[in-house]
Amino acid sequence: MYNWKEDVTGLQLAETLLEIADKGIHVEVLKETTGDIFELHQDFQSTRSSKHSVWNRFWNHPNISVHFTADENHSKVFVIDDTTLLIGSMNISDDYLRSWDCLVELRGRKFVRSYLTQKPEKSASVRIALNTQSVKEIRSCMELFIRNATSSIVVQHSYLGDAHIRSMLAEASHRGVRVTLFIPQQADMCQNMNLEFIAKLMEESNSKNIAVRLLPGFVHGKLVVTDGQNICVGSANLFTHSLDSMGETNVVISHHNKRLHRKLRRYLWYLHLKSMPLITMPRRGIRSRLLAKIGF
Repeated sequence: MYNWKEDVTGLQLAETLLEIADKGIHVEVLKETTGDIFELHQDFQSTRSSKHSVWNRFWNHPNISVHFTADENHSKVFVIDDTTLLIGSMNISDDYLRSWDCLVELRGRKFVRSYLTQKPEKSASVRIALNTQSVKEIRSCMELFIRNATSSIVVQHSYLGDAHIRSMLAEASHRGVRVTLFIPQQADMCQNMNLEFIAKLMEESNSKNIAVRLLPGFVHGKLVVTDGQNICVGSANLFTHSLDSMGETNVVISHHNKRLHRKLRRYLWYLHLKSMPLITMPRRGIRSRLLAKIGF
């Protein structure tokens, strides 16, 4: 887990894990310390010294073990009973209860095995793509996903910046693929980088096949949909460091599941209803361009 704040949601999860541990079930937490900077005064590590009875029991329970890593692992994954995976972009915090976010549930031992062994099934209609210290699949997976689109690409992302992904989206628009991006109206970070990405994308694309729509509120989901049915969702952002270096976990789904596609259609329609089109680009001055170059 990348972020786990000491707020109501963070406390509720601790309570839930305690209930599970009290039944004799082992709970193991892997917490990435590079995410602590975003937890500010609600730092998960500070709960060790909390006087709250829940946190006191959590840190001293014999069936709960907590391990800290410093590998820039941005993944958000839950493994349950070796049979279920929850993968997405949601951290543990009140903030993500009100955000545009995504979480996928995969049921089956083969998915858990694929994730834990870091050996995805290449031909599977549902597969897990990873960036770890030994495996780097996210960029190649995302590029192949975009390259194979034949009619439409929908991108709902919060942080965009990679030049090659931008070029691929522009190229897709020129071969007749309709490209639609849903981005935050005001990002919580990387706003200048987002605007620079969008401005260059609109300059490079076929104007008839490109649309940018602005979502209100906190946008954190990382979702790409091609041809109305293929889905790539997870923790990876569309800037270079995330695609190439950070630890990330994504799920690629090309399975023709009617129930899933109904949910997907409803969600995409909801995105359209709640967003508004970007008509003209905001002016970008020298300061904005410089900030974009360093990822702000």
